[in-house]
Amino acid sequence: ILPIYLEYKKLEKDLSTYGYKFLKQINKHTGRLHTNFTQIVDTGRMASGGKNKSTGEEYINFQNIPADAETRNCFTNQFESTILINCDYSGMEQVFLANKSKDKDLIAFYEKSTSDMHSYIASKIYPELREVSLKEIKDKYKDKRQIAKSAGFAINYGGTGFTIAKNLSISKEEGEEVERAYFTAFPGLKNYFDLQESLTLKNGYILIDDITGSKLFIPKFDEFKSLEEKFDFNNKEFWNKYKIEKVNASSWYKDIKEELSYYFRWKSQIRRNSLNYPIQGGSSSITKIAGILLFDWIKSNNMINKVLISNIVHDEFIIECPKNIADTVSRAVKDCMEKAGSYYCKLVPLKASPVITNHWEH
Repeated sequence: ILPIYLEYKKLEKDLSTYGYKFLKQINKHTGRLHTNFTQIVDTGRMASGGKNKSTGEEYINFQNIPADAETRNCFTNQFESTILINCDYSGMEQVFLANKSKDKDLIAFYEKSTSDMHSYIASKIYPELREVSLKEIKDKYKDKRQIAKSAGFAINYGGTGFTIAKNLSISKEEGEEVERAYFTAFPGLKNYFDLQESLTLKNGYILIDDITGSKLFIPKFDEFKSLEEKFDFNNKEFWNKYKIEKVNASSWYKDIKEELSYYFRWKSQIRRNSLNYPIQGGSSSITKIAGILLFDWIKSNNMINKVLISNIVHDEFIIECPKNIADTVSRAVKDCMEKAGSYYCKLVPLKASPVITNHWEH
């Protein structure tokens, strides 16, 4: 009975979240669903949903709609005379990171115009795959490709060998070996990450976007630095004493154990954020600038209320417009998105791919 029950609970949640709630949210004047968009303070990423404090109305999160075909096909053009344009960036955050790190092998991947980043990473971190084609890696070495895929996602967002091991259910030693191989293969990425971490620990803030200058200041950074000064971590004598006192379970060790653990957890969090937030923040800046450029284009061409920006989901725009101008609008959306990308991605251009469709492509 358990598989049946678990399936029932999943369907029950889907029905509650994407069924009844949606029906209640249909606007009686427009016949459409509406939401509220805000910015996440830490990174500037756009968020959707929330609650109207004055009316108590809850908004649907438009950025959290399941990506399966059955769900996405429900989102369609409202009139016979209109159609949708679905346009997203190709590998947005990976391209952004390649530009930020300037790693020569990551840039070489995009210059070759190949499309399978995960197989490419596998070919770089496994010596036995160096001379194997990417297609063959995808077809015959799926296990190594999957490890490369997991490593890429983990490391690019501030993860470590431990993160890789946890995600793949492999030993900590194996995860750390994959991490070492990854950074050996992409030394430019390692240099960029080291620089980001050192600047954050020096300045007390993460530079989220070096074009707009937006920063995230580390909370209680003075307290963090005072702990660093208290323990003098660069002093070998401190660590020699620590090892001895730990073995003896001395009162000195017991007194500093919790504080020391707290410091390193804090430092690890700062490190992850210093690597992750600029990628998220820079990518979100590109999307927002693309939205500004597109709205300016709509205004300058007298298409207000004719061309509708129906939804924005991180790196994706869903536009509704009359069928007879769909090609023109499609080109405009692509141009605006790629122009926004060009401000941040100068070595590897960020490409946008529009699709004219009757429903939200998944």
